[in-house]
Amino acid sequence: MADPVIVITPKDVWTKVATDVVSGQILQLSEQPQGYFYTHRLTGTSAPSATTNKNESVEIFRGSSNSETIENSVGIDIYIMCTVADGKVRVDL
Repeated sequence: MADPVIVITPKDVWTKVATDVVSGQILQLSEQPQGYFYTHRLTGTSAPSATTNKNESVEIFRGSSNSETIENSVGIDIYIMCTVADGKVRVDL
């Protein structure tokens, strides 16, 4: 397992937090904001655009959960967007 990576996730910007992932975990480090969204792309394909709508993403860290497990059969790039304020996550791969 690689060392954990801490990533600041600016408000309303898709931020790549991991590349070529098949398994790992994302942990919420900032209590605010509450609007964290996750999407992924196959490694090597284009990143989501600024206009990528929320129908292509999933809200994470809802309720009492402050972690999200990532598992995929092929390598994917992971992107996070916060919609209320800047956020911070830890990525464990």
